[in-house]
Amino acid sequence: MWASVALLTTLNLAAEPVNQLKITNDRVTHGLVGWERKDSKNPKLYPGDVFVLAFDIENLAVSPEGKVKYSLSMELRDKANKVVFSQEGEPTEVDLPFGGTRLWASVHAEIGTDTPTGMYTIKVTVADAGKKEANTSLTRTFEVVPAELGFVRIIPVILPLSKPPAPAPSIGVPGQTYLLNFGTVGFTLDTKTKQPQLTVEMRILENEKPVLAKPFSGSTQVLEESQKLRMWSFPLSLNRPGKFKIVLKVTDNLTKKSAEETLDFEVREAK
Repeated sequence: MWASVALLTTLNLAAEPVNQLKITNDRVTHGLVGWERKDSKNPKLYPGDVFVLAFDIENLAVSPEGKVKYSLSMELRDKANKVVFSQEGEPTEVDLPFGGTRLWASVHAEIGTDTPTGMYTIKVTVADAGKKEANTSLTRTFEVVPAELGFVRIIPVILPLSKPPAPAPSIGVPGQTYLLNFGTVGFTLDTKTKQPQLTVEMRILENEKPVLAKPFSGSTQVLEESQKLRMWSFPLSLNRPGKFKIVLKVTDNLTKKSAEETLDFEVREAK
């Protein structure tokens, strides 16, 4: 008798309505379509970073012309469960020229350099205008931790720049040129000049070995946003296929401390 009840319960739990609206493949990324963060399951971000949550919406109602209409809402709460930001989604119509019922989407939350540390909860709600009262939601948490020397806002874009800049994926083809934008935080300031003394390097590895004898380097900030954040940019001309690692290194010349960030990157042959 107990075995039958247990089996029936399992079957009920496994059952799922056909074509139910759902959110899948949620991941925390660098930029809109860039690398998935290595800490995507339990993200820890420094003040000054941007939390980007990318996901897929499945089983949207599609018109015969391949159009879907949906809205996307977001709510952000702090560790005291207080709403610190909310946005109601407006109906948006999108074409699905390749067919199917799946659509990529994302939301993001900018973390100011003065954002209090602690846990934050973000809730995303999708409503399908093509299905009466059809909606689904996703809740994720992330932690803002005290800033240490390191990298934030790793956002790759495609050159030449457009308005707004076109986000770049973690897979490219020969002939493309990327601009790798990123910020550094957690550095010290010179007591006299009130400025940091930073050196940033970028090295490309293939099979764990550098492809060039010397790294790309820079010792001045490209854009100054505040005394707690410095932004940088490195161009990446994709000249040949291969599987690479992009290693970023920042050194605080005042404290002699350094930090690294490694990004897996693939260039595929265009055929």
